[in-house]
Amino acid sequence: MQKEVFLAILIGLVMGLFITFGVYQARQSNDQEAAIDVQELEQELEPTSSIEKTGKLAVYNPEDESVVDESTIRVTGKIEAKDYIVIYVNDKPYITQADETGNFSQEVELDQSSNIITIHSINEDGEKYELTKTVIVHPKPLITTQPEAEKASASAKTETKSN
Repeated sequence: MQKEVFLAILIGLVMGLFITFGVYQARQSNDQEAAIDVQELEQELEPTSSIEKTGKLAVYNPEDESVVDESTIRVTGKIEAKDYIVIYVNDKPYITQADETGNFSQEVELDQSSNIITIHSINEDGEKYELTKTVIVHPKPLITTQPEAEKASASAKTETKSN
């Protein structure tokens, strides 16, 4: 009888150790995944100013979701030297090539209202990069300024009384 009790305790102890080891391993892998996710999130949230990059393609102008009042805009950026650039503005293609320093610039026509600009780059090794920007054309300024004299309403004018 004592052998059976001792054997049951030993089996229970060994199973408890296996379960504890499994829980420990699962927690460690979750902590490592969480640390990696936090690092990736911090990298995504780093400020990029107005330069948007995908791989080796960097686009300086236009800014994404910008509002302009002209029907043309210059798309500028940087890629590897002599790479070909295809810019689609609402499915209308513009083709250019980067110079020896990798800079490119192309004037494009915009439609009234919303425009989707997709910039594709292709190098001689077949590597492709792509960025998409949205630009809205609005001919009237969204914010108007008034001259100083017109800012105050008629009821705000004061009169001086002399005693």
